[in-house]
Amino acid sequence: MIVTPAHLIKRYFPEPIETTRDLYYRLDLDELGYSYLDWLKDLEKHCLSKYVDDSDYKLLPDNEKNYWISQKAFRTIIETSPSKIGDQLRACVTYISNKVATDPAFAKELQDQLDQESGIEIVIPKVSKKLKSKYNKTGQDAFEFSVQADNRLYLDIISGYNFQPGQKIKDVIFVFKLEVENGVPFHIVDMTLSLTNDHSFTYRTIWCCSEERQRYGAILMKGIIRINLFEDNKKLVDSYDYILAPSELKTLEIEIEKAISMLLDLNLDEIDLDQLGEKILNRYNLNLQ
Repeated sequence: MIVTPAHLIKRYFPEPIETTRDLYYRLDLDELGYSYLDWLKDLEKHCLSKYVDDSDYKLLPDNEKNYWISQKAFRTIIETSPSKIGDQLRACVTYISNKVATDPAFAKELQDQLDQESGIEIVIPKVSKKLKSKYNKTGQDAFEFSVQADNRLYLDIISGYNFQPGQKIKDVIFVFKLEVENGVPFHIVDMTLSLTNDHSFTYRTIWCCSEERQRYGAILMKGIIRINLFEDNKKLVDSYDYILAPSELKTLEIEIEKAISMLLDLNLDEIDLDQLGEKILNRYNLNLQ
């Protein structure tokens, strides 16, 4: 099990703490020679006023200055306080952040653990009949997107590549390019998967913005696209979580808002969306973009 900040907080604080005075003593700040009023003054200046909403703390009518704090404020105060517990939390956050950024297997293990702890339904990777049929029909790599029971967007890929034992997905890149054809917004979606032996797969598809609202919603809500890579015998090679950077999510959100404003002025019943999408896709492929 991966020990997370939430586990540490539960270990040190089995019961909720709702006031600054109680939290001060629980953090043993008096042992550091840090008086309650000095700590509270610094807390107001450097933490509460900067990182916490006004609704998350309230001055209580006590003889000694004391605040009621929400659980959000409680967590923020712990992470910024100069205490042994705070040191452990900061170290835990740093460790997990670095591992998630550099170790895809760790990132997926952590996400699966968080899902389990939150009671989110586990989705078992499998090749759908539709995807297998598409692969058998073309004899080429095939893929499909789907939003599963955990409300995440999945990309399932089946490939005839000669995978070797132990090969894993090393890296994944997604690039979304907004294109407009006859006033209709689309996204060109380019995908690149790199294996641990440096072999790479590249795929391209096109999404009509008006028809893929569920996919966009899943991306913006979860910030993750989970990739399942299968051999042609439907055996799972590896799973990988592509975590979108905040800048990617923001750009996609802006483009979706732009697309929605375009769609308001269109009568889509009179437009052949598939034909328009194919036109854009063919143009990209011909120009080798």
